[in-house]
Amino acid sequence: MNVRTLLPATLAACGLAVGTSLFAQAQAATFSLTPFTGNNARVSVTLDALTNGNIDVKVDVDKTLALADLRGIFFNVKNEAILPHLNLLNASAGVGTFKFAANSVSEVGKVKLQGEPTLNPCGSTGCDGGIEIGQDGLKGGKDDYQSASWTFTRKDGQALTLADFEGMSWGIRATSVGTGNSREGSTKLSGVVPKPPAAEPPRDIPEPTTALGILVVAAGAAASRRSVERG
Repeated sequence: MNVRTLLPATLAACGLAVGTSLFAQAQAATFSLTPFTGNNARVSVTLDALTNGNIDVKVDVDKTLALADLRGIFFNVKNEAILPHLNLLNASAGVGTFKFAANSVSEVGKVKLQGEPTLNPCGSTGCDGGIEIGQDGLKGGKDDYQSASWTFTRKDGQALTLADFEGMSWGIRATSVGTGNSREGSTKLSGVVPKPPAAEPPRDIPEPTTALGILVVAAGAAASRRSVERG
């Protein structure tokens, strides 16, 4: 390998070291919600912890089982101290009114998650937060939300982590549940945020300063070989 080839490779190694470190810091947790009352359906939720301290949330109806119009998403947090500072950014179409208050949210907008207190993630008093999705009725398909997404952030600039949510229950209210043109059902679902897998430690890749040191040594060795060959 000549010096010209060695330089890009070394710089690439430096970049890879930084990129690997950032990737190792990111974590995600995906879980499913299934009915505790109502028609059969399934919804998956993914919480993706970003390196900037925010958390991306993606909610998707499993259309292979049944169609469902998302109407309300309710959740609990492990760290209630975040609630006064919690905020939503980058909301997808349909994401509307939201409310955050410890153990007191069972209704948001025109959507309720009540009944079955022993199975309901909001219990008999309420969840810690709720987000309304769309409005009542499909409106010819214009208000049929099979998915929703947003970003959780803190207004005080502090970082959120999956530890703020892990082990806590979520609930979803969905209407117009069914298959094909038969969508007269409704359902209430629940699920629990799992503990995310431990992040893999960064690979043993030379630090940029070490990599540059290797470049200098290799360049010197190459120059010495050329001197000997010409001599």
